[in-house]
Amino acid sequence: MPLWNYASGFEVLNSPHYNKFTPLQMRRPSLFKKRDVTRATNGVLDAGLEVARVEITKDGVIVVVPGKPSELPPKGQTNEWDEILNGTS
Repeated sequence: MPLWNYASGFEVLNSPHYNKFTPLQMRRPSLFKKRDVTRATNGVLDAGLEVARVEITKDGVIVVVPGKPSELPPKGQTNEWDEILNGTS
């Protein structure tokens, strides 16, 4: 097949896997970037505090929780698979 068919998208549209009723979807732009999280955590570290965790909401709001980092999730934020994978019941 000629290369120009792939470049123009002609082969994609005529493919049996293409569904004309499902529009091609694009991802929405990210609400935050890695540098935003880095700036927020560096601000807490520059203030002389430790970072316990970083929470990012669906709206893109970055919340840095100061304190001692721990391996356990906050109370009430456990997963039902934790008991299965850790072998506790």
